[in-house]
Amino acid sequence: MNLINFKNPYKFDLDKNGLPTFSKKNTLFMQAIIDNDSNYSNDREESFSKQFSYFPKDLDDLEKAIKLIDKENSTHIYVNGWFDKLTSYLDEYGIENLVNDIESGNQEIVNTVSTIGGSNHFSFATKFCAYCNRSCFKKDDYSIYDSVLENILPYYAFVYLGKEDEKGEKLWNSIKNSKVRKLYYNKYKDYHKLVGDIIDNAKIINDNQDLTRKDFDNILWYYYKGRNDRQIKAKECL
Repeated sequence: MNLINFKNPYKFDLDKNGLPTFSKKNTLFMQAIIDNDSNYSNDREESFSKQFSYFPKDLDDLEKAIKLIDKENSTHIYVNGWFDKLTSYLDEYGIENLVNDIESGNQEIVNTVSTIGGSNHFSFATKFCAYCNRSCFKKDDYSIYDSVLENILPYYAFVYLGKEDEKGEKLWNSIKNSKVRKLYYNKYKDYHKLVGDIIDNAKIINDNQDLTRKDFDNILWYYYKGRNDRQIKAKECL
């Protein structure tokens, strides 16, 4: 892969298509933005990290954590009374069991949380597990699923893995035909492996052995969120 490495520290290193790579400089640049840009540092995961450096100690604390994740990500947890179903289930499941699952990176808990009460809250479940695992236990066992990742993963899967679906078609999706959603939504182990495979190859190609799942999430979310022009550019490269 041909990489474009800018000497300018304020620009992302890009691949041959003019889209960001996962170079060491890019991960450091991204972290600098998180640390210094108030528009970013007060958003998403950073807000959670500031308030929850420890795992919620009781149900009230857990409810605050869940509400904060929803506030920062608009995950629609109140639709059809799901918030009450979620907290009731987790209360019965037990904080200690939840701690053991998330600290150990148990992948099954993502699908369990997502489908409580027969619902479908996969994005929230991935964020809940990832935020708690990273902020409370300083680990990096989970990958986040959201609309930005859903829309842009096909480009990076194809570039780094040559990944195609079972029909031999590229994974790119439109809003009405989301192949990533079809293949990986509520199938967390498969999604986790897809992202992990991309990261493993990116570490080699970009000479960045320190690349984490959090770095991967942050670079793609920051660069592509709200930028349909950039998402379209990625689509057109396939």
